[in-house]
Amino acid sequence: MIMPKSVTAGARVRTAQVVFAVSASAVALLTVLPPTGWMVREQMRGRISGAERFRDVWHSLPVNGADDTDSALSGAAARLPDDLEIQVAAAAQAPQRSPDKSKFETTANLLWEQRARFVKEPAFCAMYLRSAWGASPQVGRDAEQLYSTAATRAEAEAQAKREWNEMRAKPRWKSDPAFAARALEMADQGARLEPDNAVFPFTKAAILFALNRDREAYGALHTAAQCARWEEYVSVEGRGRLRLDAYAYGTQGAMSRVSEAASLLFPQYASLRGAARIAVADAIALEETGDVQRGFQIRHDLFRVGALMRHGSTTNIGALVGIAITGVATARPGGALPIKSRRLETSQQRTARSDHQYTEYLMHIGARDEARWVEQECSLRNRARAIISRMDAGWFSAPELRRLILWWVAGILLLVNAFYLLVGGGIARVIAARHMHREIARLSRPARAAFVTLAAGPLLGGLVNTGAMVMGGDDGTLVVLNIVAGALVVAAPLVWLWRNPTGSGQEHSRAIQRMRFRQGAKIYAMTFGLTTSVLGLIVAVTLHLLQSPLSALVALDMMSGSPVENLPSHAEERMWLALLSLLAPLLTAAVGAVRGRVRGVPAQVGIVRALRQAALPGAALCLVVYGAVALVTLGEERAVWRQIDASIAHEGWYMADLVGDTWPGAVPAPPATTTDTRQPR
Repeated sequence: MIMPKSVTAGARVRTAQVVFAVSASAVALLTVLPPTGWMVREQMRGRISGAERFRDVWHSLPVNGADDTDSALSGAAARLPDDLEIQVAAAAQAPQRSPDKSKFETTANLLWEQRARFVKEPAFCAMYLRSAWGASPQVGRDAEQLYSTAATRAEAEAQAKREWNEMRAKPRWKSDPAFAARALEMADQGARLEPDNAVFPFTKAAILFALNRDREAYGALHTAAQCARWEEYVSVEGRGRLRLDAYAYGTQGAMSRVSEAASLLFPQYASLRGAARIAVADAIALEETGDVQRGFQIRHDLFRVGALMRHGSTTNIGALVGIAITGVATARPGGALPIKSRRLETSQQRTARSDHQYTEYLMHIGARDEARWVEQECSLRNRARAIISRMDAGWFSAPELRRLILWWVAGILLLVNAFYLLVGGGIARVIAARHMHREIARLSRPARAAFVTLAAGPLLGGLVNTGAMVMGGDDGTLVVLNIVAGALVVAAPLVWLWRNPTGSGQEHSRAIQRMRFRQGAKIYAMTFGLTTSVLGLIVAVTLHLLQSPLSALVALDMMSGSPVENLPSHAEERMWLALLSLLAPLLTAAVGAVRGRVRGVPAQVGIVRALRQAALPGAALCLVVYGAVALVTLGEERAVWRQIDASIAHEGWYMADLVGDTWPGAVPAPPATTTDTRQPR
């Protein structure tokens, strides 16, 4: 039995409606489920979760909506007053209380107010010391900078020889002396809680150097060298930031998490390196006066602390500072002049020559066990540096993060295409219900061509302007050109329709001309309203759609080392995003036009039919594919989350695993003894 054509068409429509309802229900289910809901809701807004914050952090810009952010974070922290990680993270992200005080001082003051609750926590003491360093002290003396004023290598060597021991300048604690007393108190408290942690005595040594209490500083340095480990508890703040964000805003995506991990600051490291340079300056002075044993003891203690720091720091920057401190400890053994850089010599080769000079010096003074230990640690140090250098800008630039951005963009584009198909299908139904496409088809070919040009003029002009905004063109010039082109496009068809509405070249009565003109004008007005509405929708959606992906791309460019002034414009990516967001409706319209011409009907009739028939099935297909893409995106998100957690736990161990290596461990240090106390020559 042959079914009537209308029945078959009705069955197809009902089937399409059922399929669309099922697919839409599946997406709605993903929206309300906790594991996927946060991601689907973000994609429905056309956003990559955390992309703007990701960009602002790497640009060192204030985060958009900072006041609302501060309020949300402080409110979440107030609900968990006894949670150390949350309170540390809240203090670190608190805004400045006054313009004349640094953000670090605000953080230090907030932590100090909570000392009664957390003072028995070593992590709290370590966090306070980090904030206090950022708020006040600066360790450094004028003669420490060997080449600051030298114009030539010869002048630099002479200056180093002359000024290295001129280290007794005024105290260098720059602001409120109360910070020094508080910092010393926290360092002592941390040392009591964890006597085997070198962080607290070495930080105390740096503070004492800043106060010109050098004798006490060397005692603290020696105590640090006797410790077995280095633990700054940076991961406490890192985990606290992630948890605080989750309490304040709900589940956050990988971009936001990377932003939090990248926001960790380490103001203490500059001062720790300054303290190391001051100590080595004194060691050189002692060696030049013949007191080899005391100078050697200082170098041994400093090298040991640097080795502990290299192995125990949970961040790459901490490991690199430890490596730098071991390099400082080996500088100018016995008062020798600095190592000269040779032509075409790499930094690794220069470091190797410096290490060899120091081990030769140790052998000369009889510290053979020390020399073997230094050689072993230098080998491990070089391995650690190679692992870090192989990761370019760090694990943030790993392929997983870039792939995650592509999955987010794919999901957003599928939702946008489904939306455009539904809008196009609705417009096609309105046109079909009013038979506008058939009335256009009845016009003569010249009149129809003029009408199509007239109706499409505003849409084409608007698309040109949209393309200019997407590609970053000169908007002012393009607007003027579009006004002129639009006037010509509108004027020419109006004159044609008025003078020759049928295209036959025959004269008609004025009444017939007016009637046909009113019919054409009515069709034009409705079509013009639809095209301009669609244009406004396309412009708004396209410009909104570009924001998050471009923010993420800009942040990735920053992480790869591109300076702000030379960042790429990403014009090609802008163009592809704009085109792909309209791919489904444009493809449907093109197929409908070709199909209509093949069947002998006008192109506009074929387009209306194609959009009306394909809207629901096409949107359903987009939603089904989106569901699969959303699940893959969630898997990629969780993979990056695991990377972030592993990196916060110990960045060096994680990066070594990425490159197929193991993070070099620590080597037990021998006693600091020599068998020859004569002045080496």
